Amino acid sequence: MLNKRHKFHRFNEGVVKIYRDNTTNSSFGAKKNSVKLLDMEYLGKLDYYQQTCRQEDLEYCEQLGFSLSLKIKTHLKKDVKIKHKAVINNTLYTINFINHSKKAMYLYLERVRELETEQQTTNTSVESSN
Repeated sequence: MLNKRHKFHRFNEGVVKIYRDNTTNSSFGAKKNSVKLLDMEYLGKLDYYQQTCRQEDLEYCEQLGFSLSLKIKTHLKKDVKIKHKAVINNTLYTINFINHSKKAMYLYLERVRELETEQQTTNTSVESSN
């Protein structure tokens, strides 16, 4: 009875928030990098379970041209696309690959940067005004 496998997936490691980059450009037409959450469009949040990165995963991601920072398993949601952004604990990731199963999906994430908090933004604006 103790070794019985559960029918349901457990996503109890944390919450990932999914965003889409806004298409704002700088004055000379270059795309702006997202530095704060306000720079992106919020799409929703999902509970996740962190997966181990196998050697095969690392090699496959290298062939695709990115470095795998984190692999997570989450509920299947059709709205999540490659190149959307994921935020976990104020760290911004790019979703570079998605592997689907019947009831779940695996997101292959590449770390981009730590996001600025509102307090950091306020401190920076105060320092620049002095």
